[in-house]
Amino acid sequence: MKTDKGFTVIELLITIAILGILGAVSLSIYNSYRASGYNNTAMSYLMTAVTAQQRFFADSNTYGADVDAIHFTPQKPDNNVTVLFSVAGTNMNACAKHLWGDKIYGYDSNTNQYYQQDSARNVALGACPAATQGNDFGGWQPMQ
Repeated sequence: MKTDKGFTVIELLITIAILGILGAVSLSIYNSYRASGYNNTAMSYLMTAVTAQQRFFADSNTYGADVDAIHFTPQKPDNNVTVLFSVAGTNMNACAKHLWGDKIYGYDSNTNQYYQQDSARNVALGACPAATQGNDFGGWQPMQ
């Protein structure tokens, strides 16, 4: 008598289906972690840029119009991060976004508050809200 050893087609299909589901879940979690890392990079750039702006303001009693004016050079340059300023006299807004991140971060000098807003991935930062004497980030979520 001969006994067959091995797996049936059904067992193989179930195994492949389980591996496919695990792969899909893993890929989703991995992409979420990557976006989080990109967002953290953008937030780090924003905080460094705001500090540079505050230093520039302390020296000249005005804010710089762009990153070159305030001599903002990040320690580890990332060409995928955009930092923009909107300046009007003693009012300054700063925004930052990583091209592959899914959030835009902002800072308002009037409220001394950081804000965030959801954004699509692979979309560059176009503009920062115009600086006025009030809160310019209406509709954005304040960060704690």
